[in-house]
Amino acid sequence: MLDWLKPILGDGYNEEIDNKIAAEINKGFVAKADYDAAKDAQRAAAEALADANKALAEYKDTDIDGLRKSAEEWQAKAEQARGAVDSYQIVDVSMAEDGQSAVVYVDVTQTMKDGQSQKLYNQAISVKRDTGIWKVEVESIEPILFP
Repeated sequence: MLDWLKPILGDGYNEEIDNKIAAEINKGFVAKADYDAAKDAQRAAAEALADANKALAEYKDTDIDGLRKSAEEWQAKAEQARGAVDSYQIVDVSMAEDGQSAVVYVDVTQTMKDGQSQKLYNQAISVKRDTGIWKVEVESIEPILFP
């Protein structure tokens, strides 16, 4: 194992000494595979922290009062809704070439305010991928929900 010690120790070199020295040397060092795994984990943690800091920075500039006003507007709009969506079925999807947006076609069954059921066919709903999450473009569902 530690053949480089033979010239130094001469006749005093034996397997027992070799094993003791190797054990002492190994106490101060980490296996390369363990070191590489730790470095990979450190890099992953640094990337996750950078992503979290980026997300926090985006929220830092959020207009809370504007969000409240928008929520109030949507609440008022919801009161004007045609009725309630009872069910829907996805009938087709058209994905953009870049994979970041799509149009989802749905058949929707609604109960109108007067209690009658209405079926809407092939209603197009636009969606966009944002950090791995598909988000509905609100404007595309307004024709379904509001008169």
